[in-house]
Amino acid sequence: MKYCPKKERVTIGDSIFLVPYQNGFEFDFFNLVQKNIDRLKDSFPNMVRKNETVDGTKSYFEEKNIFWNKNIEYANLIFFEELLIGHFNIKDINIKKSTVELSYFIDKDFEKRGIVFQIIENRKKFIFNQLNIKTIKARCNINNKESEKVMQRAGMQYEGTIYQNYKTYDEMPVDTYIYSITQ
Repeated sequence: MKYCPKKERVTIGDSIFLVPYQNGFEFDFFNLVQKNIDRLKDSFPNMVRKNETVDGTKSYFEEKNIFWNKNIEYANLIFFEELLIGHFNIKDINIKKSTVELSYFIDKDFEKRGIVFQIIENRKKFIFNQLNIKTIKARCNINNKESEKVMQRAGMQYEGTIYQNYKTYDEMPVDTYIYSITQ
């Protein structure tokens, strides 16, 4: 496994780093997705599809870089103590409506350590103060209680449920909870 580069990283606490998607981490990310595939199939079906092969992961990384350069989304790799453990994305950036949506996942071995909460707290400041966005949204599969707890802990409020919001990797309809926080 490659280690987190020092250049372009956002440091959060002592051990957490965010780094924009970049060449050299495709194989590690592919392995991370495969390791967590059973959990990701229900919440990130498109990510799973795009990372079914190492070549697919390379294309996925290229897509993330294009989106970053066009200010469509800001996708980051999550590192903990220099090891790649997840994905954090600021997406659906809508300047006119002053909204963004957060999307994230973390390796099952690193859950319940407060890592995603710390990242959200850090990125809220960035979104409100540097992007000048007023509302941050996030959503989760109604069965993903851990993600829902993280959103609540970060001060986000329940807005509602979207029924049959998307389909899982196995084509099953998914209901999602929507949470948001406004500056």
